[in-house]
Amino acid sequence: SLYMILLSGTNREKSPADAEETLRKIWSTVHKITSINGAMAAHHHGVGIARMPIIVKELGTGMNILQQIKKAIDPSNVLCPGKLGFSACKK
Repeated sequence: SLYMILLSGTNREKSPADAEETLRKIWSTVHKITSINGAMAAHHHGVGIARMPIIVKELGTGMNILQQIKKAIDPSNVLCPGKLGFSACKK
């Protein structure tokens, strides 16, 4: 397992929006590379938001199991609605 932290100390980005776009590009590249190699990349903050575009693919059929667990413990969908790619799961 590899753990990385991305820090911006060079001030190359002109604004916070530019810095965010740079970070999104980096994460997109990391996810493509790890996926090609049969691995997963994650971070402990914002995992349900940052990984939504790829989590369904990464978890495969496990995503449906995760959805069933979520439904059982949160039938009203009040806990973190729209996170973890649940909207992309089969209902």
